[in-house]
Amino acid sequence: MKIYQVSVSFNFISLVTLASLLSSCSSGFRPESIEDKMVRFERQSIGDNVVPNSYVNNDLLVDAPSRAPASIGTKKSKKDMLPYNNKKLYFLTLLDQYKYMKTFSKNESIPDLIICPKFHSLLVRYSEDHPVNDYQAKKWTPIDYDKSKLSDEKYLASHPELSLPVSKGSSTPTVVDLIQGASDNNENVHIVHTAFELHLSKTYSELKELCEYGNSNNYYTFENLNTLVNKDVFNKNAKSLNTLLRTTIFSNIALKVSLDKNSNNTASRGIASVQSHARELEEEVIARLGVEWSNDYFRGL
Repeated sequence: MKIYQVSVSFNFISLVTLASLLSSCSSGFRPESIEDKMVRFERQSIGDNVVPNSYVNNDLLVDAPSRAPASIGTKKSKKDMLPYNNKKLYFLTLLDQYKYMKTFSKNESIPDLIICPKFHSLLVRYSEDHPVNDYQAKKWTPIDYDKSKLSDEKYLASHPELSLPVSKGSSTPTVVDLIQGASDNNENVHIVHTAFELHLSKTYSELKELCEYGNSNNYYTFENLNTLVNKDVFNKNAKSLNTLLRTTIFSNIALKVSLDKNSNNTASRGIASVQSHARELEEEVIARLGVEWSNDYFRGL
């Protein structure tokens, strides 16, 4: 599987080429191009869908009056739970996150999940209720990151895309490791987009694995969290949040928040209903784990 390449303009390529030639002529040294950097870190094996090592902003965990609507952040009764077991809930939530996140991609050839033997009926029903054209494309441009804050964990927590791996089979190196040496914001944007496309491809690979085998390593991690619900493990603190962010579902929630902050919808049809459904699934995960307090944290990022 190859990392999706994000195209850059002809003028930018020409400028980079010219700069490289001038530098080579003057010093005999050819600067490492962004493509060289990405290739140097790329692994040849597909590997697992490695969850990024996210950061936590402890300041957002300080007790404060809830900003959540009355319908959000309150504990659900059993009769209000969605009619899915944990495995089906994990699959549907990850699928919905994948379909939503890929609307931020510039690559129009990112695949949809069509065949799913282990969850066939579930996928058919989901696809009927949420057709592809409900997920409208968005214009997402990574910000010009403040390089003076790239070692600040609070800053990194607010920009989880900086923690995305640029390697297929490892959580390191990450976007922030590369952009520290980037020459300008155009290079930053290319690095972030490339890592994001890789994240999408790994998420799709996990969905395919779930469809073929009915489970994945990340699902087992999620299932292990559910065994801890009644043991007072998930109190409102940094340790609990770090544990949650080591799962695909919660890592993606943080990433989605950051994507939404820096994007504009190219069209609005279907957006409200899609967001509502995606939030319903994520809220179900949050309710089952008893971590309703995480809602305010993610809103504060």
